Amino acid sequence: MKYIQNAKKSIDWSVILIVIAGALFFWSSVSAGEPDYMTEYEVAEWVVSEGESLWSIASSHHHQIDLTIEQTLQWVKEKNAITGEAIYPGQKLYLPVEVKAVAAK
Repeated sequence: MKYIQNAKKSIDWSVILIVIAGALFFWSSVSAGEPDYMTEYEVAEWVVSEGESLWSIASSHHHQIDLTIEQTLQWVKEKNAITGEAIYPGQKLYLPVEVKAVAAK
């Protein structure tokens, strides 16, 4: 009988911990939002040339906007709704070109 009571207490705490973990996961995923670098840039249109890749485009433009190559690549993929790595010549892409003006308080 004592074994059953101990097991029941352990199960009760497990359920509580699972509920807390689920609530924390939900809260963090809802409150995370977009990273700042995903929204603060003006855009320019870029036409893909033969032999270009997403990586080559991101690596040639990231220094102009003070982002890493990975951040630029993520920005380009998200803003152009690209899920893979494939792009093709003649495809039009939006690229970040400059920071939007920020009003001072």
